[in-house]
Amino acid sequence: MVYAVIDTNVLVSAIFAAHPDSATVIVRDKIMDGTIVPLYNAEIFDEYRDVLTRPKFHFPAELVDAILDVILQKGLSLERTKTEEVFTDPKDVVFYEIALSKEGAYLHIWSRETRSISQLPPLWSRLQNCSGFLTRWNRTTVQFKFGK
Repeated sequence: MVYAVIDTNVLVSAIFAAHPDSATVIVRDKIMDGTIVPLYNAEIFDEYRDVLTRPKFHFPAELVDAILDVILQKGLSLERTKTEEVFTDPKDVVFYEIALSKEGAYLHIWSRETRSISQLPPLWSRLQNCSGFLTRWNRTTVQFKFGK
């Protein structure tokens, strides 16, 4: 089992994805089957709900509810581990701090714009976009487990 903070864009992209083998869909499916345990707090969960229910996306309420229910049932709610790091985008702070709260956790991002968090120790080696994460996953023949 792998612990990961999932960026909201990963969830949005997984819903929009046209191919079932796209990286974001595979990550979503691994969350659904419990292989990836999503890490969150109330702030992250509220962002998921806010973004997934935006009228511009036209996502069916049943689909949004199903995704949020899985996160609540299979995920792990944590308190933030405060950091003094400076972020380009202040909204990234909560995702980073929740990832710091669980030893060995990954921070899953969708965007190529990772400058605000990609250079931050001690998590930089576990910052992964979905395809990079899956490449590493597929090269692993034993249980996928990492420490700090």
